[in-house]
Amino acid sequence: EFHGAHNLASVDPVWPTPRVFSQNGLQTVGYADELVLPLLVAPRDPGQPARLSARLQIGICSTICVPVEFDLALDLPARGSDAQQAMIRAALADQPVTAAQADVRRVTCSLSPISDGLRLSVEIDMPSAGGTETVLVETADPQVWVAETESTRKGQTLRAVTELVHVSGQAFALDRSGLRMTVLGAERAVDIHGCTSD
Repeated sequence: EFHGAHNLASVDPVWPTPRVFSQNGLQTVGYADELVLPLLVAPRDPGQPARLSARLQIGICSTICVPVEFDLALDLPARGSDAQQAMIRAALADQPVTAAQADVRRVTCSLSPISDGLRLSVEIDMPSAGGTETVLVETADPQVWVAETESTRKGQTLRAVTELVHVSGQAFALDRSGLRMTVLGAERAVDIHGCTSD
């Protein structure tokens, strides 16, 4: 949450590629030890100084996950040390590649009802990202909970199945264009936006 900021038009995080962890029999996705999260900041008036002020909530996990909240503030422009700049450049270089860069040819989704939501099946026609591939699914609606995804590959097709449930427990509409799939493989990660019905 960005609050108390001055002269900011937008702030967009640039997420480096996460890792898949197995923790207490559950799949967890995140970062180990430290995270350098670059922020793309656009001021309203580029000729004037800006101030970034935010409250962040993150999950810190070991044997259990604990939510942690903290505030940060920074006057812009600000330039860190050469070592800090190198860490930011490395984090920017560690982004997933686009669907076009990964030669994704087709992405289709099918939906079927379950007792408390929807089952989502995604088929992605693309070359392997290497090793065991995991497909992460996000929706444009933060109120929709996404279960752990089961991912399987057959030839050039990567298939992912998951369940979607609204936090209210009520029925909901799903915008396929707002789906985001991130394929995590041993050789690369791929960022895919939207799918068509099959």
